[in-house]
Amino acid sequence: MSFATVGSAQEVVALYTFPAAGNYSSSASSSLAAASVIENAAGGSITSTGLHYFRTNEGNAIPDSFGAALTNNNYIGFTITPAESTILSFETLSFSFGSSNATSGLDYTVYWAVFAQVGGFSAGTPDESAAIQTGSFYIPRQSGNGAAWVDPSPSIALGSAGLANAALPTEFRIYFWDSTATSHSSLTARFDNIQLTASAIPEPSTYAAMFGLVALGLVCRRRRSKR
Repeated sequence: MSFATVGSAQEVVALYTFPAAGNYSSSASSSLAAASVIENAAGGSITSTGLHYFRTNEGNAIPDSFGAALTNNNYIGFTITPAESTILSFETLSFSFGSSNATSGLDYTVYWAVFAQVGGFSAGTPDESAAIQTGSFYIPRQSGNGAAWVDPSPSIALGSAGLANAALPTEFRIYFWDSTATSHSSLTARFDNIQLTASAIPEPSTYAAMFGLVALGLVCRRRRSKR
C-alpha cells in the first residue's frame, strides 16, 4: 500500500464560463469547497454574444506594464473556501485567454500573471516575483474585432506553488496588462472557461487510523502464517 497518493481524486472546485451578461458565478458543484463570484477589480464586462469576460483599452483602461497592473489592481479573481474540516491541495488552474485587434497600424500583445494566497491577500499589492506563472498573446494589426484565442489554453500546475495544504479560504487573482499606452476600443483582452481543480488531503488523525489498520493487518497476517 502506498501513502504517497492517499489524497482524494481531483474535483473541479471552480468553473467560470460567464453564461450570461453579468453572471460572474461559478457553476462548479463540489463537496470539497465553495467558490465565490469573480471579483471584477479590473472593470470590463461580459459580452452579450460569445459570453466571455472582456476588457477594452479604450481610455487606456488596461495598464501597459506588469507593475502598473499590480498597482492599479487590474485583475479578476475569486476565493475558494474549503468545506468544514477539509484541507485542500490545489492541482490545476486553466483558462481561455485571447484578444482582438482591429487597428490599422498597431500590433498588440496582452499579458497575464496568476497569483494565489492561502488566507487571502493582505492590504497592498503582491510583488511581481510572487507570480505563479505568466503568459502572453500577440495579435497583429488588422486582425478584426472577433475574438482570437491562445491555443493551447494556459494550464498551470499548482503543486509547487505552496498551495498543497490549504485549510483556509484561498484567493486567486489573474492580473493582466498590454503592450501599449494607446487608447483604442478595438484593443481587447479576453478570458473564459476559468477552471480550478483540487483534491482533499486526509487530516493527521486519518493518517494515524490508516497506519493503525495497516499494522493490524500485518499482525493478523503473521498470526495466520504461524498457524
